Amino acid sequence: LPVMTLARLAGLFLRYSTMLLDDAMRLHRQRFCLLPLKPKSKIPALRSWTRYQTDRPPVATLRKWFAGSTRKNMGVVLGPVSGGLICRDFDQMGAFDRWAGAYPQAAATLPQSETSRGRHVFCRAADRAVESVSPTGSTIIDYGDGELRGGGYSVLPPSVHESGKPYVWLIPPGEKVPCVDLRETGLAAAWAESPDNFTEETEEYRGQPKSTEATHEDRSRGSRGPL
Repeated sequence: LPVMTLARLAGLFLRYSTMLLDDAMRLHRQRFCLLPLKPKSKIPALRSWTRYQTDRPPVATLRKWFAGSTRKNMGVVLGPVSGGLICRDFDQMGAFDRWAGAYPQAAATLPQSETSRGRHVFCRAADRAVESVSPTGSTIIDYGDGELRGGGYSVLPPSVHESGKPYVWLIPPGEKVPCVDLRETGLAAAWAESPDNFTEETEEYRGQPKSTEATHEDRSRGSRGPL
């Protein structure tokens, strides 16, 4: 490659890694339990991330993971380890638009990121909030248009999807992520035009896998507790 092209690529990698580390430090201060993911992937870039189900990594570990010319993606472990952080994953834009139309105040204030197919909406909620709205006590509910997740992990900006599309904050988390009632904000509901009968995850993933990576992510949760 021409020298100028190599220099430009090196500059892009440096800007990305700087943004990644800056975001990691900011989110760590907001009690997010962060994980490094493989480049353009949802798979953890760790041999095991079991310890981070209950303990957040220290700043020195975050610097090791995200500093320098890295192309890693970044994820957040949901549940108590991240201060009760919950993600409503809308895989269908139509479903997100219907929710946003019905709950405009929540849609205008809750942290949101653009994904390859839809939106991630983040909030905090009371202890075991997802389990309390789940008939089987699951930490993850599949509504057919996406999932309500109080366990497992979600991919965060500025990560890059395997398609090459970046995850982008539309409403970045402020100093405090709002704590909400999942029913009163419509997050604990299906919003597809003709929602499938939702399934619940307990010990193993029981829905149809959307991709190889999604299967890996879901099965790597293991138990029903926060991952």
